[in-house]
Amino acid sequence: MLKNIPYIIFDADPFCFGPISTTLNVVEKLKHRNKLTSDTKFILLGTLTSSQLGQKSGLFDEIYECDTTSATELSRYSELISGASLYIINTNLNSIDFVSKFNTSIIYIDTLFWMWDNLHVDLHKTEKTFIQDFHGIERNIERFHDKLGNYQVIPPILHNSLQQCMMDDYPPEGILITLGGIDTVYADTTDFYYHFLKELLSIPQLQNESNITIAGGGKTIVNLAEIFAKTHPHIHIGCFSRHDFLQKLHRARKVLANPGLTTFYECITLHKDVFFLPPQNYSQQLQLDVYLQNYYSHEYGFLWQPEYGYPDIPPYLPEKDGLALIKKCNDLFINNPKERKRAMNKISQFLEKEKNNANYCHDIFQNNSGDIIADYIENSISNQKLQYIT
Repeated sequence: MLKNIPYIIFDADPFCFGPISTTLNVVEKLKHRNKLTSDTKFILLGTLTSSQLGQKSGLFDEIYECDTTSATELSRYSELISGASLYIINTNLNSIDFVSKFNTSIIYIDTLFWMWDNLHVDLHKTEKTFIQDFHGIERNIERFHDKLGNYQVIPPILHNSLQQCMMDDYPPEGILITLGGIDTVYADTTDFYYHFLKELLSIPQLQNESNITIAGGGKTIVNLAEIFAKTHPHIHIGCFSRHDFLQKLHRARKVLANPGLTTFYECITLHKDVFFLPPQNYSQQLQLDVYLQNYYSHEYGFLWQPEYGYPDIPPYLPEKDGLALIKKCNDLFINNPKERKRAMNKISQFLEKEKNNANYCHDIFQNNSGDIIADYIENSISNQKLQYIT
């Protein structure tokens, strides 16, 4: 498809914001460093939030609609994949086996390694695996050590503009509600957020707030924007570019956020006063439990807990089982007025309080993971050229 032109394919698991957000951080880093040859093309295979944010970024030369968790869909791009200089996968274990059938070198980035119940792919099939640090990765490194191959644990993959945002002395204003990617290929999207937002926007603090932004990704955020435009025309709802989102996050007086890992890292880096909304997928539930135990008190998040009538959600479940439990929690919540009221009361109390001084742990943000990954990519491409010459 791209004869005699070097190109790199990026594949971010279409699962909320994390994989595509961190992928965009790496791509932007590569472009900023400008060490690859000027004719190197950047291609994204993706769907839902991945392709949506990819398009917003303007970083890719080509974006092809593809559910990269499906070997059938990937097979449509076999020729493209076979000719790539590198195939870079972010948190999508499903595509490794398919891509490994070609001579294309694979670099794998895993932002959720800490939570896998099973590693069904042998990572020796990758040239390099980067594991993003988080509570619990040590256990899985020990469990899956025979399958890891050449791996490296790296700090959180954060966006360069976070440092720039921190120097912005713009006065805090308004409230940001960030819902994450919402849609995923792993489960049907429910109408949870429609019911939740309808209830949330009716609490007095938000009724009286003139500056509210609701951010999210996927088709659902477009539908929510259309629905609430009729009843709440003053609220800005949409999918924003990384730069615009981080600027809105930095300038928000208060943040109501999905418990995604990338969102957490960004909030804690920017010292945001944040309340974490009810988890919408399995990893968010496990992550929120960690946040509330290690960084925030329990008044700064709404966790699904057995003492309030929700099923127990243990770690290391198969993803399908974890998602089923989360859906059950969503249904119980939507159909229980008492629980809806408890959630709104917690959020109301959060919005009324002065800024929370969370127990920030800066040691995990010391190094720039974007540079670590970019270094490896550039060296890998360079080594390929040397092998070709010899």
